[in-house]
Amino acid sequence: MREDRNRERTEYDFEKTQEVFHERRSSCIYSTNMDNWYISIITGQEKQNEVFHRIEGELILT
Repeated sequence: MREDRNRERTEYDFEKTQEVFHERRSSCIYSTNMDNWYISIITGQEKQNEVFHRIEGELILT
């Protein structure tokens, strides 16, 4: 339940920022929070509160 609510909110923020990013191996959604990019990777497990930076089309965990 909580995951669905977070996903819906993130997708809304996603569209709002007009920052659309699709990674070939997995579907990625991200939103801004306190000037950091937080990315949820839809692979069956949702990773929250992990800061990623988008560099040359790749997701880098920092």
